[in-house]
Amino acid sequence: MMHLATIPNMVGGHLGGWRHPDAFEDSVMNLDAVVEMAQTAERGKFDAVFLADGNGVREMERPALFAANFPSARPAMFEPTTPLSAIAMVTRRIGLVATATSTFEEPWMVARRFSSMDHISRGRAGWNLVTASNPAAGRRGPGRARAAAARTVPHGVRRHDAAGAPGPAGRAQPVGGVTAVPETLDLAHTITSRF
Repeated sequence: MMHLATIPNMVGGHLGGWRHPDAFEDSVMNLDAVVEMAQTAERGKFDAVFLADGNGVREMERPALFAANFPSARPAMFEPTTPLSAIAMVTRRIGLVATATSTFEEPWMVARRFSSMDHISRGRAGWNLVTASNPAAGRRGPGRARAAAARTVPHGVRRHDAAGAPGPAGRAQPVGGVTAVPETLDLAHTITSRF
């Protein structure tokens, strides 16, 4: 069985696509356009919408290429779980997949964002787990030293999701006056030399 996913890139797959006369006029941080593309994909029976992410600005070491590059390669773009959570509110079936680079993300923050998106979408969230490959991202923080600790991120996310999943611990019980049952929580305790 073939599964289809789309990347709602406002300028398409060509670096010069943003200059085409039929391109979206506002291709940077245009939530309405991203939502429209996701709804079109859902009507077309696509399985998922995918939004990549990165922590660096590409091509800054080559000013001429940076100036001519497509606008979505610039830093003015959404963090991907935010628009995907908005898309979840106006779609019903399509999967919502976002990148979170484990090189620079705290495990609890990744877990919190993806758990929130998963709850908002009623179980349609997916995670593209990567370590940063863009050299510009390495200049933004501890990079290599932090990358060694990245393997703890999936464990922290899995444990947080278990703690936040709907069920006896995750739902208030008004009759008994209980908001959570502590002994049923599976809390993440991700403590390493890096986090």
